[in-house]
Amino acid sequence: MLDHVATYTCGANGCGIATCATGFFNVDTTTSTGCECAQDEHEPNRFVSNARGAKNIAPNGVTDDGYDITVTGNFVPSGTSDFYWFHATDESLSNFNLTATLKNIPAGTNYDLYLYRWNGSAWAQIDSSTTGGNANEEVNFDPGLFDDSATGDYGFEVRYVSGPITCARYTLNVNDP
Repeated sequence: MLDHVATYTCGANGCGIATCATGFFNVDTTTSTGCECAQDEHEPNRFVSNARGAKNIAPNGVTDDGYDITVTGNFVPSGTSDFYWFHATDESLSNFNLTATLKNIPAGTNYDLYLYRWNGSAWAQIDSSTTGGNANEEVNFDPGLFDDSATGDYGFEVRYVSGPITCARYTLNVNDP
């Protein structure tokens, strides 16, 4: 029995994988490894420009007096984008400084990072990082010390650009130091 295989198909040349167990995929298309890739726990979390149905990574919200949130994900079964969001409160006399860093991008792949703010009806892009290859990506938003109007919902899109789909997980860190 191979790992996470739900059903097999057999013929004159032997047996192969017909279907994988729910949440698992045969990304390398090799029968001997079974269904080796697990879909990350945030799926589905695709970017939708006029909805907030993606993964809320801070259900209780955050304030700008310091936070540090880390999530990991992958693009199994296919490369598109992953979207995360949270509500941030800009407290008076605190410096609102949102930074998101995408790292641990698998070798041979290229992912980009986009930062959005909800404008009441859609996600509006406020920063992006589109470094080539698997270099770290970073986006920032700092409205200034005396601007107390940064309270709102912020979204982070990790976008698959190119390269093989792998089981490897990227890391997204969002903080206000």
